[in-house]
Amino acid sequence: MQSDCLNAFLSVNGHVAPVECRHLQKLAEGKKVLEIGTHHGRSAIAMAATACHVTTIDHYQGDGQIGAPSLQETSYNIENSGLANKITQVVADWTKWIAGPVDLEAYDMVFYDGAHCPPYPYEKDFLALCTDFRGIVALHDYKPNEAAMQYVVASIDEFSLRTNRPGTIGAGSIMCFPAI
Repeated sequence: MQSDCLNAFLSVNGHVAPVECRHLQKLAEGKKVLEIGTHHGRSAIAMAATACHVTTIDHYQGDGQIGAPSLQETSYNIENSGLANKITQVVADWTKWIAGPVDLEAYDMVFYDGAHCPPYPYEKDFLALCTDFRGIVALHDYKPNEAAMQYVVASIDEFSLRTNRPGTIGAGSIMCFPAI
């Protein structure tokens, strides 16, 4: 892979740190990835540099913690990355999209970096879908030392205990559950 593609994410705004993007590139290598929460497209672009394909879902309305870029802005970032042929953007509320005829097993990896808005159970809902998923499960914002992220931490810890699937922090605040 050319280094310009590996570094394309660096010119895109986002909350996923460069070290986290590099970790996601390693996790996604050669895989079909489902990403929930696109924002500006930074992590989708990072993963697309090494993945077979990335399908990314966002409703482009933001959440209680952050505002949202426009669909046009994110599409522009993806087009300019040189990786648009490896990224499919789905404009939808993921909780409604995933309830449709979606085969989660069509993916090798799922990455969640959607809304973190307690008391809404977004992480719990996402992780409930992943109970029997055999691929890699990764989530952003596992931050035990931040009060605002305790809901995220509790949801992830509960998933690990419930499924007897130990997770590891790969880089920054990326919690990863390897494929089983």
